[in-house]
Amino acid sequence: MAIQLRALTWDDPRGRGPSRPLAEAFARTEAGAGVDVQWDVQPLGGFESASVVEHARQYDVMVIDHPHVIEAAAAGLLAPIELDPDDCYVGPCLASYRWRGRQWAAPVDAASHVAAYRGRGTLPPATWAKFFEQATHGMRFGLPLRGVHALMALLTLLASMGAPFDAQAAEREPGAGLPGETDLLHALQLLFQISTVCVPESRNWNPLEALAALSDGFCDCLPLTFGYAHFQRRAVRFARIPAIDAERPPRPILGGTGMAVSAQRPHVETALALVRLAASGEVQVNLWPQHGGQPAHRKAWRRLAETDSFYRDAASSLEAAYVRPRCIGWNQFQTSAGEALNRWLSDGASSANDMAGQLRSSWYETTNINIKML
Repeated sequence: MAIQLRALTWDDPRGRGPSRPLAEAFARTEAGAGVDVQWDVQPLGGFESASVVEHARQYDVMVIDHPHVIEAAAAGLLAPIELDPDDCYVGPCLASYRWRGRQWAAPVDAASHVAAYRGRGTLPPATWAKFFEQATHGMRFGLPLRGVHALMALLTLLASMGAPFDAQAAEREPGAGLPGETDLLHALQLLFQISTVCVPESRNWNPLEALAALSDGFCDCLPLTFGYAHFQRRAVRFARIPAIDAERPPRPILGGTGMAVSAQRPHVETALALVRLAASGEVQVNLWPQHGGQPAHRKAWRRLAETDSFYRDAASSLEAAYVRPRCIGWNQFQTSAGEALNRWLSDGASSANDMAGQLRSSWYETTNINIKML
């Protein structure tokens, strides 16, 4: 009887595009002979907030975000993956799926925060001071701030200031790892000022919606958004995000996806073989970008950079990317903090001090859960 694998990816050309060609390539291998891979897709919002713990019971293979990996691995729901030691991936992609000496997902897609602008427009600002200066001269800015993306913007600002969340500290003591009061307030105040300059619709945009609005002329530049190479077909170009100041290079947060295998399903070894193929240099260099994917393999980025400006312009951002905390409870914190920040940016009814207090309280609850479960 033929083996059937159930697999889950996300609803974007980067996610769904390579899925069927990958299944066809797998069927031509010894490990994949006679294997039928059935792919489901979920929207971007579900991908960002969905529980891998729930999906691991239904799917053999899952495309996941790196902050989800520890919660699922700690619960014994993921199978560790052995990758080819000769394979090399851009920036911290590989490390973002590693925990306690094991690899829990294989990087198949790479992205980070970048700036985006319309090809014929003014270049993005090099610093946030230049951002405000350009805004006074009529440049229209947008920023994806819906849900978790308000928190994503704050995390990039904090990392660029040299004051990122420290999840390792949080594993030792509840409430630890939060940026210092001065840095947190500074980042919150800066985020609020940035949001007031951006078009009001920004508060309802995720990155895909923001890039679509940019390409349609509703704004001229997105100073922070995740990069999608396929938007170049709509006259969008990409660059580094603004720096805090000229002395400190920016440190954007890491995005992208990994492919993980459920340890709860009946065909673990077959699923692992599919994932290893997806992450291999050959597939990442050829099949993945040919079918709309945005690869994570360094060889693919170098090859693509020869002819594609996205891979030239986004490479330095990925190499400097900051890995979000992956502690147990992070997904709940990410959702609640993002929604709270979005409300605060929308109505401005409370002070930055009040917002900092909400984040501190929510972080304490998150890290307390993390310590109890570990």
